[in-house]
Amino acid sequence: MQSEKPRLLITSGEPAGIGPDLIIKLSQLDHQYDLTILADADLLLERANSLSMTVDIIDVSNISDSNFKTQKNSLKVLPIKLRNPCTAGKLDVSNATYVLEMLDIATDECLSGNFNAVITAPIQKSVI
Repeated sequence: MQSEKPRLLITSGEPAGIGPDLIIKLSQLDHQYDLTILADADLLLERANSLSMTVDIIDVSNISDSNFKTQKNSLKVLPIKLRNPCTAGKLDVSNATYVLEMLDIATDECLSGNFNAVITAPIQKSVI
């Protein structure tokens, strides 16, 4: 079922990079889109804490449940687990599969018509 606002799926990018921080900042804004984030929810909560921000994570494991609207300071998250714990600024090659899996899932979801577009936060190609 299509919502009135364009449905966008956003990947959180390199877990040790700026992507998770950008996602947390995005949650603080009012926007014109129906956003769903593909990420490790624990990673986002850790980043929010390090940025001294609060965010309510809404798990939308079932794509059909993701048609409800979020409010400011909340994120709809399609969860995917990191392979290893992550520290901001410290790249870990073992998390490359996490990044690639996010891109695969995002592509499949968009091609299946569940989302109108995919946006990717920055990734670190040298790790992949």
